[in-house]
Amino acid sequence: MGISFFKVSLLLANAYLSYRAWTPPVPHKVYRSEMVKEDEKASKTTHSFIAVLINILYTTLCLTEALVLIAIEYPNRQASPIILQILLPPSLTHNRTANLQALTTPFVIGSDHELITTGLYAYIRHPSYTGVHLHYVGTFLCHLTKGAWLRETGVLCKNPLVSLLLVFYLFITTARAVYTFPRSREEDVGLKKEFGEKWEVYSKRVRYRMIPGVF
Repeated sequence: MGISFFKVSLLLANAYLSYRAWTPPVPHKVYRSEMVKEDEKASKTTHSFIAVLINILYTTLCLTEALVLIAIEYPNRQASPIILQILLPPSLTHNRTANLQALTTPFVIGSDHELITTGLYAYIRHPSYTGVHLHYVGTFLCHLTKGAWLRETGVLCKNPLVSLLLVFYLFITTARAVYTFPRSREEDVGLKKEFGEKWEVYSKRVRYRMIPGVF
């Protein structure tokens, strides 16, 4: 029971943190025009739509697996048989315990923004992008390894819609992870332009963008 509820807690935390990661960190307001490219302004709507869709897909996946685990722990509750019947294929229903317990926002600098050089920023320049890569790897470990709902139910092979949605999700998240590399360089250029000598001193002290000792 302890392991299942621990995983449920991780799934719910993962869904929430993923939502926060895909939600724009600052409200829409007027920024210094030289720091916002025209093509970025035009793509705000697209970015927002993709972020909302990714949030819905990933939250649904996390909640689905959490519901299955809870239903397994409490099989006698009224809703449990219904949940298991809907979310598990018949081949797993009779052996469910053994099978299942196993940049979307444009780069902008506001008039009230400051250069942060403490905390994680004292070790790497873009710790949020490090988090993007950790989340990317964690998603695979959480949902595509042994014991995960997607793998144990075989839903990826049996349901074309789920497979299509997963491919879309992986495409977007992979593109996002890859994009952090040129994006971090672009931000460094903008920060240097905005903060001048203060940035020069900081960049000499903190040499790495995302991975200490590597990049």
